[in-house]
Amino acid sequence: MILLASRIVGLPIISTRSGARVATVSGVLINPHKLTVEGLWVHVGAKKDSQILLSRDIRELSPRGVVINDLSDIAEPENMPRLEELVNIAYEIPNKTITENKKKIGTAQDFVFSIKTYKLEQVIARPKLFGRIKNSQLTIHRSQIKSVNDKELVVELGPMTSRVTSEGTKGSRPKRAQSSAANASVIVE
Repeated sequence: MILLASRIVGLPIISTRSGARVATVSGVLINPHKLTVEGLWVHVGAKKDSQILLSRDIRELSPRGVVINDLSDIAEPENMPRLEELVNIAYEIPNKTITENKKKIGTAQDFVFSIKTYKLEQVIARPKLFGRIKNSQLTIHRSQIKSVNDKELVVELGPMTSRVTSEGTKGSRPKRAQSSAANASVIVE
């Protein structure tokens, strides 16, 4: 099953031990090198600072909520040295520029990930102004993402791209991209 990342923000986190709501999802912790969801940012009670719930500690994730074993599955970022780099990067997909052949083709709006593997599966993008005349939305598959950096996602569009028009969904024509970008991180499967 796949889930739209923006739809999980605000979901309750339920502990199986207490049977009660123990926290609320406030964001997604992304590994930009692997394009995976490493965990969720959560708010516990009245604490102002976000804490982390690792993906491996999630028993169940659905559009209705997140189930964990116990409140001890949630930790302060400082107590997770393995994730220090990702916490400092604080990578976000929404609002990143999408480029192909060094030309802007749109802006990322959201992403879809698998709740089984926690891999990013698709990026939902809004075409640049000229492209919106024909297409209101682009759906880019993870295999089309060639590299990422602080400002952009470098892609090579092809048959896996969906373009949503007022007439419905249409596939795109195959294209070639040069995937070299300054300060880029090549995606590792």
